[in-house]
Amino acid sequence: MLLLSQDQDISLEEVLKYPLTPVPLSLAHLNGSLCATNKASLVHKLEAMVQHLRTPPMVDVVIIDVMFLIRSQVSFLPVHYGDVARYLLKTVKAFGAKMVFLVCDVYSIETIKDTCREERGTITGGTYPDKLGPAQSRPRDFANMLKHDSFKNAFFKFLIDE
Repeated sequence: MLLLSQDQDISLEEVLKYPLTPVPLSLAHLNGSLCATNKASLVHKLEAMVQHLRTPPMVDVVIIDVMFLIRSQVSFLPVHYGDVARYLLKTVKAFGAKMVFLVCDVYSIETIKDTCREERGTITGGTYPDKLGPAQSRPRDFANMLKHDSFKNAFFKFLIDE
């Protein structure tokens, strides 16, 4: 393209205003199939680029991905949802920061993850509670339930209310 623009009147600025592919290559291959990425390999490459620094003596602000926190603690979580909320609060308070921000994704219907799970056959139909209570026991397959957006929404609503 650059070579052609030298011989002909082609404005690269104008050409690059438009997408070069029908679907962004970060989401899909040229044939339209979804790209699958290994997030862990990216994390390892980024970690290798970071110099090891000393831990700061005081932390003012902590930003926590709620879903990561829950998934990393799932085998330690208590049986009842009320106890789960208290356990997570205790875990968050242990950071000792003056301010803590809990962030999570917004789960809408028909996400790319849902499409991938459906193609693999790992998403199942079913009904999930829209309201959870503190005395209610979490299911044994809690980690699997966290794959269902309707359950995640009910669980996050419960955590916020609790």
